[in-house]
Amino acid sequence: ATCIVHYDMWQLNPSEQEVWSTRQEAEPHQVILGRIERDGKKKHHAGLTECLRTMLAGERALFHLPPSLCYGEEGHFSFPAVPPDCWMLADVELIGIKGSTDEPEMERSDMLYEERIERVKTHREHGNDLFRAGDTEGAAREYEM
Repeated sequence: ATCIVHYDMWQLNPSEQEVWSTRQEAEPHQVILGRIERDGKKKHHAGLTECLRTMLAGERALFHLPPSLCYGEEGHFSFPAVPPDCWMLADVELIGIKGSTDEPEMERSDMLYEERIERVKTHREHGNDLFRAGDTEGAAREYEM
């Protein structure tokens, strides 16, 4: 399944330094459950996938993530700098879910400009239908996709 998600992550140590924030980027991330790597590069932490597996669309929750699901024993010494064996605090908001495990929705980065515009129109129309039906929360989730 393709999850549309906002998340913030902080180090759970005396520094409490923020490691990542999709909210500051102003655009939610698209996460395909089960796909942590793409083209040999890590796209997101296994911890984020584990958080999303426990959530329902529209839910927001806080999670304490062990080092094994984040930066591990080694930590990370370039941006973002994270010390070894560092636990993380994740504030995760699952905005919506599209597709299925067998057929996830195509990633935005793989789409042509025209395909992205068409997807936006579809989400807007669906959001408008939900709004007219009185489901303002569902409409808001659809508009954020």
